[in-house]
Amino acid sequence: MGRLRYSYTCGVCNFKTKTIPCTKCTKYERHNNFDSGYKNVDDMIIASQSHAKDDRDFLEWIEFSQLRILETLDEGGFGTVYKAKWLDGLPMDASDVGRAWNRSHFNYVVAVKFFHNNKDFLKEFTNIYKMVRKFSEENEFPSNIVHYYGATYDYDNEHYAKQISNGLRPKVYQEDGIPRCFVNLMRNCWNSDVRSRPNAYTLYEKFNSWIEYSEAFEDMEWNITEPSIYHRKAVYTSRSWWQ
Repeated sequence: MGRLRYSYTCGVCNFKTKTIPCTKCTKYERHNNFDSGYKNVDDMIIASQSHAKDDRDFLEWIEFSQLRILETLDEGGFGTVYKAKWLDGLPMDASDVGRAWNRSHFNYVVAVKFFHNNKDFLKEFTNIYKMVRKFSEENEFPSNIVHYYGATYDYDNEHYAKQISNGLRPKVYQEDGIPRCFVNLMRNCWNSDVRSRPNAYTLYEKFNSWIEYSEAFEDMEWNITEPSIYHRKAVYTSRSWWQ
């Protein structure tokens, strides 16, 4: 039996197929019967799926009913981050044409960021899409990169949100004795924008400066000695040199 030969390359997703319309695009259209309210968001989600090579390098629209908010993690000027459970769980086999998506890790714990301003949501989601596509094209998604799963919309509160996984950050309590400078550095390292995180050299320089300051303070403490004990008759508040 001879090898199967594909006779058509899809102009949308470049998938080699024997049928028209493309089976891969048709599959993603079946899974993406949604309307985010923004055509460019819909297009980015569908495009990320049509170019997916594994279950890490694509985005999806997630129904808000599939999320259970657990607690508030952080608040800022652009939005609020919550800890939540994703009831459906993680998608699998996104690149396997002809099969329905499987799910794993039901009630998966994720972080959900709600935006106060839709413009901020659109800007950040666009950056996330570009990052996901970049790593998808390079066929390598670094393990240290925050994994973004998609977007949702809370119709009750009218807030768009992006859903992230290993972007969960623990709360830092300064009353535990953690110095503010270290707290700030930790938060910089947790920044969802990879480009805003300090690199290894920056951390090396930062830690070295802390060590130098610490050693300087230790030297100062050692150099502070107790006042000498003088004989009371040798101490004068005022005395003529000639006496």
